[in-house]
Amino acid sequence: MGTITVNIRVCRIDKPEVCADIKDVVVDTGSTVSASPQALAKKLGIGFSEKRKFTLGDGTTTVKQVGHALIEIDSKRTADEVIAIAKGPPLALRPWSISATRSTPRLGL
Repeated sequence: MGTITVNIRVCRIDKPEVCADIKDVVVDTGSTVSASPQALAKKLGIGFSEKRKFTLGDGTTTVKQVGHALIEIDSKRTADEVIAIAKGPPLALRPWSISATRSTPRLGL
């Protein structure tokens, strides 16, 4: 089984010039929202306007605040839903963002 990664730029919805470039972002094929480290979300000023309940892979549930960010891949942008996480990868992207930008991720074996 391989890992799918992509280089992205993540930006604020309301201030698209406020961005961060992130390399080798993991595409989490089981996720319904993208996940950003809390520090990155705070640095960019991403707002979280709603709460939503999520069921995790192990069957447990959690409630997270959901916000929105612009995701840019290969010079194509799309809006995406994001949650902030305390620990984990630099950013985990949901597959929807890849298809919405019609981009080709890299498959590492």
